[in-house]
Parts: sequence; C-alpha cells; structure tokens
Amino acid sequence: MDPTGLFRRGPLSYQTYLIILAVVIGLIAGLGAVLFRCAIKYVDVWLRGDVVLTGFLHGVSGAFLPALGGLVAGLMLYGWCRNEKKQEMAEVLAAVVARGAPIKLRVVAIRSLATAIFIGSGGSAGQVGPNIYIGGGLGSLIARVFRVPAHSARTLVACGCAGGIAATLNAPVGGVLFTLEVILGSFGGSHLSLVVIATISAVAVARAIMGPTPFFEVPPYVLHSFAELGFYAVLGLISGLFGVVYTKLFYFTNDCFNKLPHVPYPLKPVIGGLMVGIIGLWYPEALGLGEATIEAALVGDMAVTVLVALTLAKLFATSISLGCGIPGGVVAPALFMGAGLGGTLGYIFHFIWPQVAVEPCAYALVGMAAVLAASGHAPLAAIVILLEMSTDYSIILPLMVACVLSAAVARGCFRYSIYTYSLAREGLDIEEEQRAGVLKGVLVRDVMSPQPQCLPAHITVNQADAYLRGSSHQGFPVVDGDHLVGVITRNEILQAKASGRLNEKLLNVCQRKVIAVTPDDPVSIAARKLGEYDIGRVIVVDTNNPLQVVGVLTRTDIMKAYGQFSRATEGYYKSESAGF
Repeated sequence: MDPTGLFRRGPLSYQTYLIILAVVIGLIAGLGAVLFRCAIKYVDVWLRGDVVLTGFLHGVSGAFLPALGGLVAGLMLYGWCRNEKKQEMAEVLAAVVARGAPIKLRVVAIRSLATAIFIGSGGSAGQVGPNIYIGGGLGSLIARVFRVPAHSARTLVACGCAGGIAATLNAPVGGVLFTLEVILGSFGGSHLSLVVIATISAVAVARAIMGPTPFFEVPPYVLHSFAELGFYAVLGLISGLFGVVYTKLFYFTNDCFNKLPHVPYPLKPVIGGLMVGIIGLWYPEALGLGEATIEAALVGDMAVTVLVALTLAKLFATSISLGCGIPGGVVAPALFMGAGLGGTLGYIFHFIWPQVAVEPCAYALVGMAAVLAASGHAPLAAIVILLEMSTDYSIILPLMVACVLSAAVARGCFRYSIYTYSLAREGLDIEEEQRAGVLKGVLVRDVMSPQPQCLPAHITVNQADAYLRGSSHQGFPVVDGDHLVGVITRNEILQAKASGRLNEKLLNVCQRKVIAVTPDDPVSIAARKLGEYDIGRVIVVDTNNPLQVVGVLTRTDIMKAYGQFSRATEGYYKSESAGF
C-alpha cells in the first residue's frame, strides 16, 4: 500500500512515523485521562460538597443531585449527540474490529463532559470506559489528520485506548493486555509494539501529574495454605455467575428505559438519576466512583452486612445509571462489587475454616479481579491490572485461580461480555469478527511468494509468450529496470497474440493500474482487495519504495494461510473449552 500525506513526503520510514504518532497519542491520552478525573472531582466537590449541598440542598433533597446531573447530561447528549447512543466500549469495538469508522472527537468531548457531570453529581459509573473513548477518539483524529491507511488507523485507535486505560488505573501492562485481549482480540501482529509505546507515554504523563503511587493502598497478603486455593476457586465460580447477572441486569435496565412510553430522551437520565439518588439516601457509598469504599473493604473496615448491602446497592445503582442513557464505564463498578462480593465470601470462609482463610480482606482484592474478568471475559488483563493497581504480587496464585474460573463460568453461562452484548443485539458479533479476522494478525511477508518472475516492459508479446512457456504462474509484474510499471496475466498475453499484436511491447499491453500491498500489511487487506477488484493476485511492493517489487500474493497463498491459522485458532478454542 502506498501511504499518503506526510508519510509519502517525509524522510523517515513508515514505521518510524507510526511510532512517533503512537507516542503523541499516548501523551495526549494520558493527559486526557487526568483531565477527565479532575473534572469528576471538581463536579463532585462543587455539587456534593459544601458549595451547593450546604447552601441550597440539604437532607432528603440531596437525592435530587443525581437527577440534576442527569438532566444536564441528558440535555447535552440530546442536543449535540442524539444519534450517538452506544456505550463507549461498544463504539470503540465497532470502530476497531468491524467497520473502522472514525470516532468523532466532538462527540467524544461532549459525551465525556456529560459523563463527568453525571458521575460527579452521584451517578454510579466508572471512568475507564470514557477514557478508553477519549483515547480512541484522539487516535482516530490523528489517523485522519495524517491520512494513515485503514489498517494502521485501527492500530492508532487501539493505542489511544490502551493509553486511556493505563493512565486511569496506573497499570501500563494491564492497559496493554486489556487492549489486546478485549479490543483487538489478538496478542500478535505489528500493532503490539505501537500499543506498548503509546501506553508508556500515557502512564508517564499520568504519573508525572498524579504521582507514582498505586491506585489502592493494600496491606500485604500471603497465601497461608495451598488448601486456601479451594476457597479462591469457589470465589471464582460465584464471581463468574455474578458477572453474568451484572451484564444481564445492565441490559435489562437499558431495555426498560428504552420502552418507557411518552418519555423524551432528556428526561430518562433525570428519572434514572432520581432512582440512584434514592438508593444513595440509604447507601451513599454506592454513588460516584466509590474508591474510598473499595479501600475500606480491602483493609477490613466494613462489616459483612454492610458489604452485602453495598454490593447490591452498587449493582442496581450502576445498572440504572448506565441503563438510563448516560455513557459511563463499567470497570470501576465491577471492582467495587468485586470487593464487596469477595470480602463477604472471605468472612464466610473465615468463619468456616479460620485456620485456612486467615485474612478475609484478601478475598476482597481477588474478588475485584474475578468480577472484572467475568464481566469482560478478560482473565489475563484482570489479573495483571489488579497486580499493578495493588503492587501485591504475593496474591498471584489466588488471582489466577479465581480469574480463570470466573471467566470460564461467565463465558459458559453467557456467550457475550458486557462490552460485546450491545453490538451482538444489533447483529454485529465482535467475537466472530475477531475469529474470522484471524488473518488481520498475519502479515503479507509471512505468506507471500518472494522474488516473483517479472517481465521486462520492452519485450514484445511474442517474446513474453515464449518466455513464459513452462511457468505455472498466471500473473506477472511488468518492470522497467527496477521500477514496477504494470501487471499482465497469461490470458491477456494470449488475447494480444490472437488479435495480431505479436510485436507490440508489453508496456502498451499490460494493465498500468497495479493493485499492490506492502509486506507489513495484514493478509486481510490483501484478501479484501482480491475480492474488491476480482483479481487472482496482488503485487507486493517495498514499504518505502512503492515501485520496487518484492513479491506476489495469490488467492492460493491466502487460502493456505487461512487454513493454517484458522486450524490453529480452532484448536486453541477447543482446548480452552475442554480445559474448563
């Protein structure tokens, strides 16, 4: 593929420019995550602090604050983004995996501000989803400004998403793994290095501004006995079921709000905010981000009855907050509910066998990862994110046991994650797209035929026919010295002979429009071009010199590659199912 814009004119290689753009995207995504967090804090202090709450609202009337935030957010969304109703992660997944459509930065800015207002007023939602959306929108904008080819544009969107996650949670490796596991659905390919680079840039900015401290201050936990892994396995199984309940209740609530008769869209967030505010009258800890409550559960400052009540309150408050139409993240609520669920089970296990389950609070930490793994079908990312957020690596074995089991149970009970279900109901199965697109992670250089047989442009049709006798190939690049000037097939040579053009030069007979790819393109790009132009082969040209032929990729090459990699993928999924 011949890159356009800056890439064609600049002195550096195409990959070098992508690295520079990945760094820039990471820096801006990290700054965006910090600004979004500050916006939530500012709204929270102004609305729920002394300024308004003491001056204008007090007592029971404080329940109307989320409704007020919902009204403002609903009017913003209805006025400027009425056609953008997907959750942030659904929009990002659709853009990266399926259609590659641009994410509009204006929509990103308005939706993010509306989300910050709603969360700051007491709405129960998280900041990871909006920051993924902010980072993805920035990546999409930069890809359009610099006219990056489609497959690389998807990678730049993923770079922004990874930067947003990592900067929010102060978890660089977790941000990379979450992006690869959930958004891209692939751990290989040329996108890995760019995603890592963007993540490093984003975390560097966030730590420079917010400090290097971990997301949660967690006391050190140890595994006192290997018998305790049995309790963590039970926690994983229950967390898997809870993750399915979380997903289904969220979408059930959304359906209920969509079916409200004769209620205009801007008023639905008001109704949802009022319901959340009523929950907050009894359980104010369930509102907002809930970070203080999570920390209290991790150090054992909450009774088991309070943990149960807050877990259920957060479950309903989050389902209502997001179901009423306000965009927001689902990761922070999952961590909150996981801490409550894990802490509750920890106390139960401690009561049953105190010599084994010595520290009930450790189950709160593991429960956070288990519920996150179950709701997102992302066990590996959940394990690493909690390790980085807590910096407590002594809990690694319980985390692995609980997260793998919870994700397996959730996937076995319900095919879709909380991120993919909305798209599946619209007919877009992200997981099938990722499996069918297995060749997106396979590069042309891995399956092309190198050093193809080229025909000089100055020879005649008759000479070309004699030259090709005995060759098994059907299509050939036509070159003038070392420069590609066209392409010709064996049938076109025979047709030229039949029409009496025996002594005509190939330069005047060949097709001058060449459909080409580069060795660094995914095979899926080449396959799409074969179908789009109804041709049997594409010419592979050098990444930095589109006139230099380095190979040919045929339909047969692609079919062989597809068979090889689809069998490998099928074997992986079968072994994954059999193992659990």
